[in-house]
Amino acid sequence: NDIDIGRYESRLEKIEQIQSLIDSGRIETIRQRLLDNEDVRDRLEELDDRRHAINQEIRKKERKLSERRRYTDEVNQIILDAISELTCPVCDQIVQEQTAKHRLQNGRCPQCGRERTLEELKLDLRSKVESADEEIEALESDIEALEEEKEELENEIESLRDSVPDLSDLSELTI
Repeated sequence: NDIDIGRYESRLEKIEQIQSLIDSGRIETIRQRLLDNEDVRDRLEELDDRRHAINQEIRKKERKLSERRRYTDEVNQIILDAISELTCPVCDQIVQEQTAKHRLQNGRCPQCGRERTLEELKLDLRSKVESADEEIEALESDIEALEEEKEELENEIESLRDSVPDLSDLSELTI
């Protein structure tokens, strides 16, 4: 029975301490600090989620940017290869560069010499390269904007973390 009495006395002391906190208004301070902490934590979680989404978007755009740059490089390399290796696709005989240039200038196929216009092909390739170049610029701009937004988020996150109420002293208010 002594053990039970001690437990009841301890419980009664805690109830008196809580009543004292209520009477003094300190319980409201405790409640408000806990609510403030919860609000800050919710905002931090929201910002962390947005930062994660931005990181994913940046990685996605960087992959696409790399792909577009590779495409542009490949198209340019194909053009260079086509000009430097003018071999007949039928007999593999090399067409002399001077002959190929002369034929091209006269609107003829550089390999077989038949009358051909390459303007449509040139325009199509030029259009695709320009389109890829424009897309590269747009992707670079998007990535830069996302990086700036990410930096702003990180600054806000740091600021909020610094402002998180220190609740370690609340335990003394309840004792």
